[in-house]
Amino acid sequence: SNFFFFFCVMFVQNSNFFYKMKLFEHDREGMELGNTQPIAKTSRTFLFIIMIALLTALGSEFKIMPFENAPFRFGLGSIIFFFALLIRPLPLITTGVITGLTVTVFRAIIGSLFLEGQFNEQLIEHFPAALFYISFAICLKAIPLERIKVHPFILGLFGVSFEVLANIIEQTTTTIFVTQQWANIDSYLLLFVVGFLRSFFVMGLYSAISLSEQKKQRQLLLAINSELYVEALYLQKSMEQIEQLTADSFQLYKRLKLVDRKLGNEALRISQEIHEVKKDHERIYAGISKIVSAERADSFLLSDLLYFIVEANESYAKFLNKDIYFKLICPRDLKTDEHIA
Repeated sequence: SNFFFFFCVMFVQNSNFFYKMKLFEHDREGMELGNTQPIAKTSRTFLFIIMIALLTALGSEFKIMPFENAPFRFGLGSIIFFFALLIRPLPLITTGVITGLTVTVFRAIIGSLFLEGQFNEQLIEHFPAALFYISFAICLKAIPLERIKVHPFILGLFGVSFEVLANIIEQTTTTIFVTQQWANIDSYLLLFVVGFLRSFFVMGLYSAISLSEQKKQRQLLLAINSELYVEALYLQKSMEQIEQLTADSFQLYKRLKLVDRKLGNEALRISQEIHEVKKDHERIYAGISKIVSAERADSFLLSDLLYFIVEANESYAKFLNKDIYFKLICPRDLKTDEHIA
C-alpha cells in the first residue's frame, strides 16, 4: 500500500538520520567521554531494537487470519521486521528474541483488553508468534547477510525459504499448544505463496530505496569530480604561468648581475622561490589528476570551457561572500586543443 511505502521511506530516512547522529555523537564522545563509547553505542543499538519491536508489533495488527479458530495470521509485522534488518546492521538473534517477546506481550494485552480473555491464556495463545521472529532471525544469522544484500534475487529466495520455515514452525506450534487441528496441504501452499509475496515485496522496496541512495551518491561524486576537474584545469594554467615567470625572473637575474650583483642575487632568490611554488603546484596537480584522469581530454568545446570559467568564478564569489550573477553567452561553439593559454 501507499501508506506502507511512505512509512518505509520515512523509516529509512530516520534511520540514516540516526546513523549520522550516531557518527557525530561518536566523535563528540571520543573527545569528551573517552572510554564510555561502548556503553553509548550499546544503548543506541538497544533503543533501535526496541523501536523495531514496537513497530513490528503494531504492523502485525494489520492482518489477515486465514485459519478459523486459530491465532495464526499474515500481517505487516514480518515485512517491517525483515526490512528493518536489511537497512540497519543489528545483532540478529537478540533483535529476533526481543521482537518476538514484544509481539507476544502486545497481542496478549490487546486480547485481554478487547477480547475479554485472561492475560496468561493470551500469552500461551500468541507465544508461537515469538517463535516465528526468533526462527527467522536465526535463519538470517546463518547466512552472510551483508554480502548477499548486493544480490537481491538470491536474498529474496533466502527470504522466501526462511519465512516459509518460520511460518511452518509457528503454525505447528499453534497446532500443538492451541488448536490441535493440523493444517492440510493447501494451508502449506498458502504459506509458500504468502512468504514469496512478502519476501519479494521487501526486496523490491529495499532495492528501490538502495538504488535511489546510490543514485544520490553517484550524483554527489560526479559533482565533486566535476569541480576537481575545473580546479585541475586552473591549476594547470597556473603552472604554465609560473613556469613563464620562473624563466623571466632568471633572465632578469642574468641581466642584473652584470649591473648590480646584489640586485642580481635578489632576482635569483625570487626565481628560486617561484620555482618552489611551481613544484608545490605540481604535487597538488599530480594528486588531483589521479582522481580526474578518466575525464581528461585533449580538446574542449568552447562552451564547456566557458562553463568551467563561470563555475569557478561562482565558487570564488561565494568564498568572498559576494553576490555576483554570471551570464554565459556562446552563440557559436568551437573546439580547441589550446585550452591552456
